[in-house]
Amino acid sequence: MNIIKGMTRLALLLALIAAVPGFLGGWSIYRFEKTIKVKSLVKKKSLTPEEFQKRLDKELAQDFLEEKPSDLIKEMRKDPLGIIYQSEIRYHYPPNWQCATTGVVGSIVAFLIVFFGISGITRVSLWIVEGFKERKSG
Repeated sequence: MNIIKGMTRLALLLALIAAVPGFLGGWSIYRFEKTIKVKSLVKKKSLTPEEFQKRLDKELAQDFLEEKPSDLIKEMRKDPLGIIYQSEIRYHYPPNWQCATTGVVGSIVAFLIVFFGISGITRVSLWIVEGFKERKSG
């Protein structure tokens, strides 16, 4: 039965090696799944009344020639104070302690799968081999 003992040691070594990718995988999967994407408006620039009027006159002249309102005219009609907003996407990530906890759970699961998988396959294969051995007649 030294084969079982040796295979158990090998399974333990491989399971410890498999725990590291299990930790990293648990961390990254939790971080990816729990990340929140938020779209917000950020104040980009505020125009003075003179700059606003010049820009509005210029855009209105172009608008008259093109016979369709440009995006800037639509934006200026919405906000007559001359404040230009820019949309910005921000990501909110979960706290590191939650990611670490999930990483520990992932490493434990990877360890158990590899250890019991190799140990179980070893014991089942030895059981099958012993079943096919010839029995000595006494």
